[in-house]
Amino acid sequence: MTAFRLKKITPNTNGVYLVRELNHAGNTWTLLDKTSGQPATATTPDSHLALFSDLPDMIDKLQHGQTYALRFSFDGKGDYLRTDGLNSADKVCWNTTTGAAGPCLTSPAQDSLVLKQRQNIHEFANLQVGDVVSRGNRLLADGKTAEEYYTSPQISYAAFGNTGQIVPYFRNPADGATDLCTADNACGQPGPNVDEVTDTHNGAIAVPVQTCPRNVVDGDGRHVDMFPRLSASVSSVVSGMRKRDDGTILPGNPGHYFDNQSRNLVALSQSDVSINRLGGSVLQIRQAADGATWRIAAMVGTEDTGVAGHPWQYYNPPWLSVMITTWCSSVEQPQP
Repeated sequence: MTAFRLKKITPNTNGVYLVRELNHAGNTWTLLDKTSGQPATATTPDSHLALFSDLPDMIDKLQHGQTYALRFSFDGKGDYLRTDGLNSADKVCWNTTTGAAGPCLTSPAQDSLVLKQRQNIHEFANLQVGDVVSRGNRLLADGKTAEEYYTSPQISYAAFGNTGQIVPYFRNPADGATDLCTADNACGQPGPNVDEVTDTHNGAIAVPVQTCPRNVVDGDGRHVDMFPRLSASVSSVVSGMRKRDDGTILPGNPGHYFDNQSRNLVALSQSDVSINRLGGSVLQIRQAADGATWRIAAMVGTEDTGVAGHPWQYYNPPWLSVMITTWCSSVEQPQP
C-alpha cells in the first residue's frame, strides 16, 4: 500500500541551492560559490552560496561537461513527524541515551507507550518516580562534603499495636537497684529483649525492605551501589493511659487509638484515656534477621500521677504512631 500526503509541501524559495556533482560513481554533490562558480569550501560565507535565483548571473561561470542540479529545502514547520519521511518535525524531545534532541514519538493508543516487563508483558516495568536517582552532597564528620545518590522518599503512616503482650515496666526505686518492676511487689524483672520488642506479635511495625535501582553510575561512569534506607518520626503520642481510682495507671492497655490518622482525636475523646506526664519516646529501627522487612520498635516513658509516681516504660504502645520514610541511597543505613 502506498501512503499519499494530502497536505501540500511548500518549498522554501530561499532554500533552493545550486549544486554540482563531484563524483558520479559516489553520487556526491557540493554547494557552489556564486562568486566563482567553483565548489564551496568550509570558509565560504553563507551569503556566497549559490541559490537558484543566482543562476542567470552565473551562466558564464558554469563549466562545460559538469552536472548541475537544484537542492530543495522543505519547510515542515507546524507538522508532526511522519513515518513516511515526507516532512520534518518541529517538536523534539530530549534523548537521555544520546544526550541530544530528537523527535517525539506519540501513539493514538492509550497504553502503547507504557513499558512492560520483558519476562511478563502483563506486568508494568518499574520505572516510577521511586527509581529516579538524584545527586546531592552530604556533610562528613570532618566537615568535608561527599556526593550522595538517592531516590525520592516514600512516606507512610503506622501505629504500634502492643495491647498487653509486653506489660509496662518501671525501674526498681530501691537505692542502687537496676532491675525492673511490673508492680510494687513484682520486681527483679529483666525486661524484654531486643527480639521481643521488634516482634510484630508484640506490636512492632514491619515494613517490607524496598528494592533499589541496580544500574546507577556516577559522573565518571563508575557503578554506584544503592542501599535501602528507612527513617521514622513520631506522629502522635499521649503520655498516660487508664487510671485506677487512686490515680495509678492500670498495667496494660487494650485500646487502639491511633490506627486511623484522620480519627486520632475522636478516638481519644471517646476513651477513658487520661493525659499524664510524658517523659519521652524512643524509636529503634533495624532489619529482620532474614532481611525481608524493616522492624520499628518503640518505648515511651511516662510518670503516673499517683503518690508513688512510678516512671513507666511502655513498649510499642498503641497510643504511639509514626511517619515512616523509605528511600534508596548510596550511603548505607547505620547498622546496630
